[in-house]
Amino acid sequence: MRLGILGLGRNWQSLRNALRRSKLWTVAIVFDQVHHLATQAALPLGAKVAESVWQFLSWSGVDAFIYCDSQWFGLWPLEVALQIPQHAEESGASSRMGLQVEHTTNESRTPATHYRPWLCYVPPSVLDAADQRILTRLAEVGFPIFFDWPEWHTLPLATLKKRVRHRLGRLLWASAECFARPNALGYPSLSQSSASQRWHTWWLSGLNMLTQLTGSTAELLQTHVYRFDHETGVGIVHLTLKTSEHQTPAQIRVVETPDADIPRFADRSSRDAAIQRARAWQLRLIGENGELVIHGPGYLEWRTSRGRTLETCPHQRSPWRISLRRFHRHVQRGDWQQAPLLDLARYCQQLAQLSS
Repeated sequence: MRLGILGLGRNWQSLRNALRRSKLWTVAIVFDQVHHLATQAALPLGAKVAESVWQFLSWSGVDAFIYCDSQWFGLWPLEVALQIPQHAEESGASSRMGLQVEHTTNESRTPATHYRPWLCYVPPSVLDAADQRILTRLAEVGFPIFFDWPEWHTLPLATLKKRVRHRLGRLLWASAECFARPNALGYPSLSQSSASQRWHTWWLSGLNMLTQLTGSTAELLQTHVYRFDHETGVGIVHLTLKTSEHQTPAQIRVVETPDADIPRFADRSSRDAAIQRARAWQLRLIGENGELVIHGPGYLEWRTSRGRTLETCPHQRSPWRISLRRFHRHVQRGDWQQAPLLDLARYCQQLAQLSS
């Protein structure tokens, strides 16, 4: 599968290693707002360098795109991609990747069209109304895109979700807490952003994890921001996690402090951007039958009537490889559910309203 890579920052440095070890992918073209970075990345890959976003998205020799690292223009490339559908008969990608393309009847001479799939590691900007509008539009047209937070592939989510339900019973409380410096989570543009923008990005990451782990959707209720000085602050979101059976109160708390690089919260032994971001988090789930505390990606602490149990979850595979494999399955199956997109747009809208 031939890839187009957009954005060549810290995520790309980690993703590049996963691509090198895989036989499923080749990089056909790259683009970055800093042109010399794109040239440096393209040379060892034998890839082309696009001169503009439009040229990048119009390149015919690409089967799928990965928006790897944020650029100054946010989700605008996705809006441009909506204007560049491919004719099914002009591209062999649909048959090669198993995409389901809607064919036309004999009476209609207008060729069927499809959009090439996207994997997006760039979170939408909560404070940008254009990003919210783009998300809604993507869902309306059934655009094949998968937003992903690779830091949470450091945990065995599918297995852990079942164990939480079995061992804890009905959830009574859930929380996610993040300790980080302004640039600790590896989003290149965040260190230059306001604290509010950084907290919104971290809140979305914690929200993604809580909803996945509990199999729920969320209703955001309140946000609180406390500034102690120009280096230290706390941002809190109160929310409710909803399933078909019950509702659970929850909280996401982000602490921004220059002391967040102590070993408990930062993994200096790993340069992987996703693992470093996961190290900043601690999650707590309290149920009728006990409690689970997740210390970053590596440690689980169960507290039940049988006592206290510590487990380790070594991340044997790169979270980026797991993300790529999930994306490949989405492409093969043509499985592009629009509910997650609509939920993401709704969360962004609620956060913007609560923060105004």
